[in-house]
Amino acid sequence: MRDQELRERLALACRVLYCEGHDHYFLGHLSARASSGDAIWVKPAGLGLEEIQADDLALMDLDGRKLEGTHPLHNEMPIHTEIYRRRGDVHAIVHTHPFYATALASSQARFELVGQDSVLFARGVGRYPSAELVTAIEQGQRVADALGDLRAVLMKNHGITVVGETIEQATVWAASLERSCRVQLAATQFGPLAPIAPDEVERMEERFERGYAGRTEALWRYLARKAERSAVGRRQ
Repeated sequence: MRDQELRERLALACRVLYCEGHDHYFLGHLSARASSGDAIWVKPAGLGLEEIQADDLALMDLDGRKLEGTHPLHNEMPIHTEIYRRRGDVHAIVHTHPFYATALASSQARFELVGQDSVLFARGVGRYPSAELVTAIEQGQRVADALGDLRAVLMKNHGITVVGETIEQATVWAASLERSCRVQLAATQFGPLAPIAPDEVERMEERFERGYAGRTEALWRYLARKAERSAVGRRQ
């Protein structure tokens, strides 16, 4: 994929996640490996998710040095650099502070498999046990440890980090994680939770992963159309 196309898709992913409840002032950041493989494109600081356009993105090496871009980097770039170092399969990362997932991460409750969206995380989600900002390499390494080979990690009193092989995957999975947490909270208002039974989870995961070819891409296209209809990203 050419870098310009990659940047456009990453900027669109920012706007998609804004529409899906991941906004928190101008905080949160997404990234994707550049075509060269030894650098990453990242959302910069100072702009909200809904404002991001391709030209706003910054290029950074895996040591956290900015190579291109007019806007400053967020301070928590070690989240990205250390996961990319650890996970060769990861080509996109979402770190945001969505309301419901952050609320769950601020409790002692477990993430439960309560709906179809949560089946994407059938192998579980990691837990990062510190609320401090991840500004040092060692902290980024501990986030990578908490993530392991999973798709997502809940960060205590902070937010989430979600990874994917593509921008589209990471975006859809991040949107699905927030929706899952929202459903879990709502379900508790009706009474004790009734998570999906393990044997059903196994069958559903098999069907979603292998039987619904193109499901993630189809969901991405819908979310992209939704974001475009909302006309986000038009800075005055």
